[in-house]
Amino acid sequence: MVLIGLSIVCLSALSAHGALDRTGDMKVTSADLPILLKELVNNPNTASIMFQIADAWGMTESSESAINFREYFPLAQNSNWTYVGFNGGSTEDNFTWTVENSQQDVGGGKKATRIRTNTQEPADDRNLDVDFWYLDTNTGDVFFYGLHVGTVKGSGIFTLPIQDIVLTDPLKVGKDGMLVGGAPLNDTGAGSVKVNTPLGQQTINGVFTASIQVTEIVPVFNTPLGNFTNVIRMVVNLKVSGFGQDFVFENSTFFLKKGVGMVAQDQQPDPNDAQLQGIQSGKVAGVNIVAN
Repeated sequence: MVLIGLSIVCLSALSAHGALDRTGDMKVTSADLPILLKELVNNPNTASIMFQIADAWGMTESSESAINFREYFPLAQNSNWTYVGFNGGSTEDNFTWTVENSQQDVGGGKKATRIRTNTQEPADDRNLDVDFWYLDTNTGDVFFYGLHVGTVKGSGIFTLPIQDIVLTDPLKVGKDGMLVGGAPLNDTGAGSVKVNTPLGQQTINGVFTASIQVTEIVPVFNTPLGNFTNVIRMVVNLKVSGFGQDFVFENSTFFLKKGVGMVAQDQQPDPNDAQLQGIQSGKVAGVNIVAN
């Protein structure tokens, strides 16, 4: 994936029969953290990164209703989701998320859910990475707590070794009572990562600032698995501060269905990469996912 040096990318996509029209896409998310870290390590002098993408969909509606994010992002055991490129997107980066049986100790007596990524291409940067997600059942807040780096990233003099990255200050990504079309949820997190350098292993500290907004409800959303109704559209803006520099990523987009989880996402608009990816199959708490 190409992150450094890409400033503005606009892609046009095919419109399939019965699908929503799509004129652009974008994607850099917290799920891309290990890829970002790899690119930052290999390009320490990069001044800034900015993605500015136009994204237009038909058949959408705004709403003032409130949603509980945890209902749209299930973390139940015996769950998995498989995503493939569609609507003209490449299928080279198809992947599966699987909730692992074991939990991750993230400190303070908290145990986070571990979701493993398995990619179709074994050499993909995200293959075998495991993300840490924590739900506070008392408040309904959902946090991204870091990840297990499953494979060594990079091939030059700077590499990211296999390790657990647990954020000392996790990022809140959702909560109960989020208003559709309302003000964004803003939060800041912090953590450190070990990097192999010619001078030995070094620890680099970083700060992450996120702005997350549920912008609208899509009445009918087409995916490889079929049509889902009342899907929320969530837009994420992320700033990563490290190496004395700021790296900004704008308008990452997710589409989520209540009780199912993510049904589609926009990937980084790399012509050699998948663009739009949608759910092909999966199950939540042992029950097969069906379009509804």
